[in-house]
Amino acid sequence: MKRATSKSVVSNEFDREIEWELRPGGMLVQKRDAGEASSGPMIKIKVSHGSYHHDITVPAQSTFGDLKRVLAQETGLEPKEQRLLFRGKEKEDEECLHMAGVKDMSKVILLEDPASKERKLEEMQRNQCILKAYEAVAQVRAEVDKISEKVNALEATVRGGTKVTDKEFVVLTELLMMQLLKLDSIEADGEAKVQRRIEVRRVQSFVDTLDNLKARNSNAAFSNSKNVVSVTTKWETFDSGVGSLLNNSGTNFHIWKAKVGFVLIHHRVNYVFTNPKPPVPANSTPPNVVANYHKWIADDVTARHIILGTLHDNLYICYHQHETVESLMDALTLFFTKPYMLRRMALFKSYVEETQGGG
Repeated sequence: MKRATSKSVVSNEFDREIEWELRPGGMLVQKRDAGEASSGPMIKIKVSHGSYHHDITVPAQSTFGDLKRVLAQETGLEPKEQRLLFRGKEKEDEECLHMAGVKDMSKVILLEDPASKERKLEEMQRNQCILKAYEAVAQVRAEVDKISEKVNALEATVRGGTKVTDKEFVVLTELLMMQLLKLDSIEADGEAKVQRRIEVRRVQSFVDTLDNLKARNSNAAFSNSKNVVSVTTKWETFDSGVGSLLNNSGTNFHIWKAKVGFVLIHHRVNYVFTNPKPPVPANSTPPNVVANYHKWIADDVTARHIILGTLHDNLYICYHQHETVESLMDALTLFFTKPYMLRRMALFKSYVEETQGGG
């Protein structure tokens, strides 16, 4: 209950202004100064805060708000985060201790405000998530640092005129793509998200470097030329998939597979490779199971279209009839397995020629 105050002027030897206040009991008394309250008798209050107990000494005519300010120094809880209970009832800051019946050695219960406690818990969880994201990005950064040394060494070799095998480019690109997938799986906010974005762009720059070096290495004519073809891979644009990365030679299959995997994760449909197709729901099937079934079907179609959109036209002709993304990827992986590559490429070529000739 708040106290009402009023002012009046008393003429005496010195004119001074007197403030009055209405106590919770309805009595109108002269308002006390802070100095007057502190100069009165002192009382000791036993405050229980969970498993902790505090013996607080305050002036007898203090308010519960005054007690909260003293407790803030003892507990670390701000006054607005405290709730004080005396005789089973919560007390307002303006209520006086002695008017509420608080005496020497009285017991008061201190509770932390639930809303404040929840905010602190949320903040702690958020800080833990940010710290976890920082650590995850740092681990990826350390791995990329190691790969960057190999990229720099390879660049020096190619620019020095020495021809290297395509395997060198494929292996390094796959390693970088693995780090890119790790970065995509990191849930980050705030500054951690900024650090993740910086690392993504850093990986992109190394992949672009490898693409340029591979183009230069593939043709000796480019060895001493400054007009090197620039190949740019846009990792942060997924509107049209990853482009026609898979050609008839099959030499870039592993790179293509890693990049497609990244796009599928971005669209959150990569689970269709590991989660089997749900059974067709019956009439008595619960609604949530039916919804999961239709979601799996839709996501499988999305993943299949993403993969088909990256295929060379000739490959699309052969593989567009696969009904699920799992069977499509299995067929492509089998086709580009090295021990059978030459025979399959011959069969593929004859099949395409026959199909196009008959069309």
